[in-house]
Amino acid sequence: MKAMNKATTLLLILVMLIPVGGGAALADSHQIEEATVDTAALEMRSEIDRLLSEHGFGTITLMRKIFNKEPDVEQLKELANLNSQDLHAGFASVYGEGPADEFIALWNEHNALFVEYATAAANNDQQAMQNAMDKMEQGSHKIATLQAEVSEGKLPEAAVAEMLITHEQQVKASFDAYVAGDYETSYAMQSEAMAYLVNTMSKTLSTAYAEQFPELYDNSKALTVAGNLRSDLNLLLGEHFAVAGTVMQKRFQDAPDFEASLAALNANTGKQAAATTSIYGEEAGNQFAALWNSHNEYYLQYVDAVKNNNAEEKEAAVANLGQFRDEFSQFMSTATEGILDADTVSEALQMHVDTTLGTFDSFVAGDYAKAWTTAREGYAHMFATAKTTSAAFVQQFPDKFAGFPAMPETGLGGMAGMFDMNSILWSLPFLIIAALLVFSRRKVLE
Repeated sequence: MKAMNKATTLLLILVMLIPVGGGAALADSHQIEEATVDTAALEMRSEIDRLLSEHGFGTITLMRKIFNKEPDVEQLKELANLNSQDLHAGFASVYGEGPADEFIALWNEHNALFVEYATAAANNDQQAMQNAMDKMEQGSHKIATLQAEVSEGKLPEAAVAEMLITHEQQVKASFDAYVAGDYETSYAMQSEAMAYLVNTMSKTLSTAYAEQFPELYDNSKALTVAGNLRSDLNLLLGEHFAVAGTVMQKRFQDAPDFEASLAALNANTGKQAAATTSIYGEEAGNQFAALWNSHNEYYLQYVDAVKNNNAEEKEAAVANLGQFRDEFSQFMSTATEGILDADTVSEALQMHVDTTLGTFDSFVAGDYAKAWTTAREGYAHMFATAKTTSAAFVQQFPDKFAGFPAMPETGLGGMAGMFDMNSILWSLPFLIIAALLVFSRRKVLE
């Protein structure tokens, strides 16, 4: 964990994402700030959450597909290119085109070496695999040097390098386990890698960026209790969408890692259900789990209908998803005491279902470009849902989300020690945190 905390520094470079309007008064960690998830700094942090977690999931998925020699490899490479373009634009908006060009060249090499490693694994070329990792570590230090320079030493070079190397090792561990046929470990490491990118890297980078350039973010803070809630929901809802799409493809392909991917999806649901129970009680938690698991099952019903070319069963699956949407929307509205309007939730949930099914349909049709374009839209939608959901929860329980989490003193300005992946919601009690996450997820699910 210590290494991961230091590692957080590196992607500050990525933190230079396009600033957004809105704001809150500047305050130190001992002051009380109004509970809100809508500030300029939190918009920036959420965008970093999205781009870094998309990079992590997309890279691991691409490497698996390269190893399996699947037909949509080139389309996934294009997804990585689009992600890099967004990172470049954000970096350039703060440091200018020259430094941004230097950064993105190094970052694209980082991506290319993951491809090189997976290709070598597919050819069982151990030496080429080692060469790729050696070059990747060298590149980490180059990025660290650049990051230290552009931050004028505010982000230590050694800590930045360690952060990026930690990320690379997590991706490698997930892929190596997949190659070895240990699919359960592979998907568990995938979840850990995504969590690290959001809970550690993005959190630290956005915090540092808001402090380095306060005028760009209306003097608002990227590290607040309410902001942590929104970020936690970003991770959970984003992971749900990403893994649900994987599960559907694996089921259609009768892939050997289908059961492991399904277990990862169920684990995500379990976290949401536990959170619901912690704040609303066992009955509500059970109700949530039943509803959420039903929609996952309807996705599988849809896949089986497509595999069997059964139009009637396919129509039934779509109808079941519609019924789930209605029931879950009412459940969310009731739980939030009407703060989340059932119709609003229904619209958001329909978008989630449409992009999930749309991604799968395009994949089955062999239109891989459309499949991954739709997947990227659906993934981004989950982050919008996380914002709406976390905003409602903060409105319902404002006292619980006002102010700032404790910031222990560290070599990174008090940021490093805060990002222990074993604690998602920081200073809030675990049960409350979990409950909050559930709320957010519900909204996202909409």
